Amino acid sequence: MITLALLALVASLLVWAAPSSQAQANLSPIADAGTDAHVLPEATVNLNGSGSFDPDDATCTNCSYKWEVQTGPYDWIAITNDTQQGDGTDGGPSFSVPSQAFVDKVSDSDPQKYEIVVQLTMTDSRGVTDSDTVTYSINQRPVADIQLFAGLRDRDVVDAEATVAERYSISAVIDGPGENGNRDNEWDIMEGALVILDGTGSTDPDGRSGVPASYQWEQVTLQPSTATAANYAASQTNFAADQPRLVVGAVVNNSGADNQSPSVADVAVGATGLLPSFATAGTTNTVYYRLNVCDIDATDDDATCDGSTGSAVIKIVVNDSSIAPTVEIEADLSTASAGRDDAKPQETVGAITGVENQFLVAAGSTVELTANVTDRDQAGYMAASLLATPPRPRPTYTTAHTYVWSGANAGATDRSVATVRVPRDAEDGDTIDVMLTVTDSSRASAQVSIQLLVGTNTKPTAGGVQTNGTGIPTVIGRSSYTDGIQNRKDGATVTLRGVGNDADGDPLIHAWVLRETPDDFGTLMNTALPLFGAAAQALQAATDDAGRAAARLQIGQALEPLGLGDLEEPEKPLFELNGAFTDTVSFDVPELKVGETKGTLLIFTVIDSKGVSDSQLVYIEITGDDDVPIADAGDDQQVDPEAFVRLNGSASSDPDVGDSVDH
Repeated sequence: MITLALLALVASLLVWAAPSSQAQANLSPIADAGTDAHVLPEATVNLNGSGSFDPDDATCTNCSYKWEVQTGPYDWIAITNDTQQGDGTDGGPSFSVPSQAFVDKVSDSDPQKYEIVVQLTMTDSRGVTDSDTVTYSINQRPVADIQLFAGLRDRDVVDAEATVAERYSISAVIDGPGENGNRDNEWDIMEGALVILDGTGSTDPDGRSGVPASYQWEQVTLQPSTATAANYAASQTNFAADQPRLVVGAVVNNSGADNQSPSVADVAVGATGLLPSFATAGTTNTVYYRLNVCDIDATDDDATCDGSTGSAVIKIVVNDSSIAPTVEIEADLSTASAGRDDAKPQETVGAITGVENQFLVAAGSTVELTANVTDRDQAGYMAASLLATPPRPRPTYTTAHTYVWSGANAGATDRSVATVRVPRDAEDGDTIDVMLTVTDSSRASAQVSIQLLVGTNTKPTAGGVQTNGTGIPTVIGRSSYTDGIQNRKDGATVTLRGVGNDADGDPLIHAWVLRETPDDFGTLMNTALPLFGAAAQALQAATDDAGRAAARLQIGQALEPLGLGDLEEPEKPLFELNGAFTDTVSFDVPELKVGETKGTLLIFTVIDSKGVSDSQLVYIEITGDDDVPIADAGDDQQVDPEAFVRLNGSASSDPDVGDSVDH
C-alpha cells in the first residue's frame, strides 16, 4: 500500500512539472528613423529606416512602415513612398524641404521654425508597433551686417605708426540712420571722406565658427548717371571670411606704401580710397552697396555659394560738405615800392604784441597783400594733401572763390591780391585795419583781419647755432648725436648757444622750441638739398625778373616736401629743453634702442621790442648705438673666516633701451 501511494505521488509530481502548451510572448519591433541631419532649403531628403528590425523575424517579411511629418509648421509636407522602409537612396521614401521664402514666413517665435521632425512607425506581422523620430535642421541663412566708418584726415596726426582710425579721426558723418528722415540703412557723408564698409558683424547662427564662410560686395546703383563711376568701388567677390571689408572711395594707392598713404592692408587688399570732392555747390552722389554673405563655401569659390546667403543693403549719399575755406595773408612790397628800396613789411609775433596778423610797415610804402586760400571743398584737395605723412603740401586755390577786401584795393585781374598805400605823413604807431572775406562756390565764407602798424624797425637776425652735419644752407642746419656711454664720459648733456643781433639796439627775447618731424624727415632733407642748391644757383645767375621768379618758384618747390610751415609741437618731445628762454639751451641725449634713429626740429628765435622775429632751424638727429653694459658687484662686505658669502650683481644694467643683461 505504501508503495502504491508513493508511486501515485511521483506520478502527480511529474504531471505538474510537464511543459505548458501555451505559445511564447511576441517581442516589439525596433524602429530606427535614421540620424539627425542638417539640410538646405528646397533640398530633397531621402529617408532611411534601414536600421529598423524585428527581434522575432530577422527578415521582417511581413513588417509595414509609415513615415509622417510631426512638426507643426511643416505637417503639410507630403512624403513620397511613405510606406516603404527606405535606405537613404533615391526611389525610397523622401520629401522636399520648403523654400527659403516659406521658412522666412514662419514666425521667429516658433521654436520649430528651423526643424522638420519625421516619425517612422513600424508594425510587425502580429500588429505590434514601435516609433522613432529623426530631426532635420533647416540651414539658417547667415545674417549680413554692414557697419560704416567715415572719417576726414586729421592733419595734426603725423605719427607714422598711427592707425587708419587715428589718421582719419574727424567724423565725416552728416546724418546717420534714423536721423533727419534717413532710413535704417541710409547715411549722409561728407565729400572727400575715407569710407570703409565693414561686414565683420555678420553672423551665421548655426555655423561652427559663427561667422559666414565668404563675403561678396556688390555696387547696386550709382546716381546720378553723370556721376563718375571710377570714384566709387565696383562689385568685388574676392573677399574671404578673413577679409570682409570694402573701401568705398576711389582707390588712391594699391600698394599701401606708408610714404604715400596710410597702409590699410588690414582693411582691404592694401588699398586706400577716398570719396570724391565736388567743385560745384550742392552736388550729391548716391551709391548703394549690397553685402552678400554665404555660410557654406565648400569649393572656396567666392563667386558661388554652396549653402544659404544673407544680404544687407546700405545707401550712401555723398554731400558737398560746404566747409569754409581757411585763409592766410602774406605781406610784401609792391614792385614799385620795392624799387624805391622801401622797408619790407615785417610780421609781428601775436603772442608778444597781442595782435594777430599784424605787420610793421614803413610810412610812404605800398604794401601788397596776398591771400593764400586752402579749401577742402575743392576737387583734389583731399587726395593731394591729406594722404601724406604728415599731410603735405597744402594746395591753394584762387579760382571758384570770391574775395571782398575792406581797407585795401583788390587787384583788377587777380582779386586774391590787394594793395594798401601807407600815407607818407603817417606817424609811428598809426594803424590801418584791413578785412578780407573769402567765399567759396558753396557759399561758405571765412573772414580774416589784418592790421598794418606804421613804424620803423630793422628786423633782428638769429643765428650762431653750431651744427655738425650737412643741412640746407640759409634754411635749416643739421646736427647728429649718438646716445651711449661715450656721451656720458663727456657729459650726457648737449649745450647749444644762439646769437641774436638787432641793428636798432632793441632788447631781444630769446626762445627755443621743438617741432615734431616725420620719420623720413632726414631723407626729405637729403632729397631737397641738391634741388635747393640748383635753384639757388639759378637765382644767383638770373638776369631778369622772370628768371628770378622762376628760380624762387624752384626753391619753394624744393622745400615744400619738408612742410616746415605745418610742423606741430610734439605731444611727447624727444627730449626736454633747459633754458628755453635764454640764448643758451641744453638737453640730455635720450637713450634709444640699438640702431634706432629719431629726430626733431629745434628752432632758435629772437624777437625784438616791436614783436618782429627771426629764426634759425636745426634738425637734431639722434641714433642709438650699442653701449657697454654697466657691471655692479654690489657693496663691499666685511666677513668672518669660513663664513658663507652671498654675492649680488642684480644692480648691473645696460643703458640701451630694451637690452637685457646676462650675469
